[in-house]
Amino acid sequence: MTLALLHQTPLAVDIAIAFITLETLALWLLHRQTGRGLGWREYGLTGLSGLAHGADLDARWRMG
Repeated sequence: MTLALLHQTPLAVDIAIAFITLETLALWLLHRQTGRGLGWREYGLTGLSGLAHGADLDARWRMG
């Protein structure tokens, strides 16, 4: 599958959702182990809103 075709499928949204999830988990683990970086409140809600936006796009794409 070429990159151009990937952008025309719901798989692109699925990949974005997976990336947001992994990024949020990585930031949480970094903060938990080192105490550095942003806390859950600062990035957690942003991650959740990104996931909600991604899930909304995914649902709309599959319906249309």
